[in-house]
Amino acid sequence: MAPNKNETIEKTKIVLTEGKDALYFAVNIINHFDIPYIQVVDSGGVNNLTNSLETFKKRENYEIVDSMLILRDAETDFDAAFRSVTDSLQSVGLSAPSKTFQFFDGANPRTAIALFPAFGKDENGNITSENGTLEDLCWSIISEKPEIPCIESFLNDVEKSSSIKLRRPHKNKLHSYLSATNQYVGMKIGEATKIGAWGWTHPKMQNFVELLRQM
Repeated sequence: MAPNKNETIEKTKIVLTEGKDALYFAVNIINHFDIPYIQVVDSGGVNNLTNSLETFKKRENYEIVDSMLILRDAETDFDAAFRSVTDSLQSVGLSAPSKTFQFFDGANPRTAIALFPAFGKDENGNITSENGTLEDLCWSIISEKPEIPCIESFLNDVEKSSSIKLRRPHKNKLHSYLSATNQYVGMKIGEATKIGAWGWTHPKMQNFVELLRQM
């Protein structure tokens, strides 16, 4: 599967992602678990979602779409991120679910929202609502590897010695890990996902796998 932002609608199940990392993360999960009925499309940045949805609804074959999943980072405010997506859906006349990781049924298309990192589930079986990003999800999966304390110490030393505050520590940590391996050095998140860097069967991956299969 080699999706691009302007590709033709060919499937009835659509995942709209925020950026290339999330796009290829979703694509590689779909390919690995052989879920062939889903098409992944890059919606651009978070500020472009409303315009992207309006444009997407005008594409040829839009009428065949019966399920749509919006996939993006929660960033620093989970509630604000969720409201932003629901507002975008409603502003273009689409249904919006009341919480993440569940489909709004009874509408056409059905809609769902998934916000990274979504580490796990609470005691009631609900997906946890946490601030963060795709990188935070990936980092949490590898956090018990023996080299992780060395990477954290290295980044702390960089900040102390340079007097520069790392503005995107989630990216710095994850890419430092990738660069410190023989197998993943030089790879982006999607490329590392393709060859199983985060572990296909890790419990923290299963929320997304289950939601994709529900489409």
